[in-house]
Amino acid sequence: MRVLHKPPVTIRKLQSSLAPGEALLEYVLDNKENSHAIEITSTTVRVHSLPRRDEMNILVQNYIRALKAKANWSAPGHVLFEKAVLPALSTHPDSVVVVPDGPLHLVPFASLPDKSGEPWVKSAAVALAPSATVFHMLRTSKRATNPPRPFLGVAYSPEQHESSDKNQQIATRGFDSQISNLKPLPFARDEVQAAARVAGKESVLLVDAAASESAVKAQPLQDFRIIHLAAHGFGNLVEPDRAGLVLASGDPKEDGLWQAREIRQSRLAADLVTLSACETGAGRLQGEEGIMNLARTFLIAGAKSVVASLWDVDDRSTATLMTHFYQQIANGKDITQALRQAQLEMLTEFGADMQPYYWAGFTVIGDGRRKVNFTQTNPTDLRAAGQHLR
Repeated sequence: MRVLHKPPVTIRKLQSSLAPGEALLEYVLDNKENSHAIEITSTTVRVHSLPRRDEMNILVQNYIRALKAKANWSAPGHVLFEKAVLPALSTHPDSVVVVPDGPLHLVPFASLPDKSGEPWVKSAAVALAPSATVFHMLRTSKRATNPPRPFLGVAYSPEQHESSDKNQQIATRGFDSQISNLKPLPFARDEVQAAARVAGKESVLLVDAAASESAVKAQPLQDFRIIHLAAHGFGNLVEPDRAGLVLASGDPKEDGLWQAREIRQSRLAADLVTLSACETGAGRLQGEEGIMNLARTFLIAGAKSVVASLWDVDDRSTATLMTHFYQQIANGKDITQALRQAQLEMLTEFGADMQPYYWAGFTVIGDGRRKVNFTQTNPTDLRAAGQHLR
């Protein structure tokens, strides 16, 4: 709020930015008394009592642990939905914006089994927002002109020998040990090329060695309606400003690590930034400040919405999901509905028993009601992609 120089939004103004059938759920978790969820629609405001924060912590941990282990995720997911979500849905919305608190920032809400046992994505479109005020500002913000270019796609997959060199460089600068073994991403290039074909001939691609930190910074980033980054991502819980994306080295003055502290200084006007990398929606929990992650960084830089990941996403399933996602955008769906339809297509294509780990890792953060117009072409089938983590 200090950056934006804006006071908190009033409930009446917030209600004016909500569509019919849409609800905003703002969570307030507390250990001294019961937690609460504030359910706001265009015409109503209701406050619902929920379990205390310590109980919610356990519920979230049980679900995330089972989901990442590809174990029995349905049972703990159903309990979490019954305790944390269902009591706050008195208006039965078909579109929900969740403002999480505490551990709820890490929950893939679309995958939670609803009261019928089906993933919530089948009955509702779900997006996240950092706060009600930020959501209102993103939803109501207007700009003088639309960005002239449809799409910037950046795909970087390190070769094994290059990974070793960069690991040594990273290790000397105090970064997290989680990036000590960068594996090639064989289908990152296919992913952005498929998206660019859907977006149209005015798209710009930076792939392989051309996907350097210096090359990305040299682009007129404010000119793109969509920016898609397919690369390795890394976090830093101790110093969140050092979280970032791994790119080619390029200019010797750059280290090939596009970090949050650098990204925040960019000037973006994009309707959508897609962070097709690991854990770009996860990060350090900051109490009332929410969560520090790369998704928030791109919103601060000017993006209206960000599609980000909550865990170490799989390379093969990510490429397939993103191909469906951009085809849905080309079909006229807004960003949240496009991701929802892409996830539903994954369930249809690979079977209802497909683990949420493979399709539910990405979520929309910000104003997901925006639509992006570009020329539609035939999608590329990436089902045969290899399996590596981003």
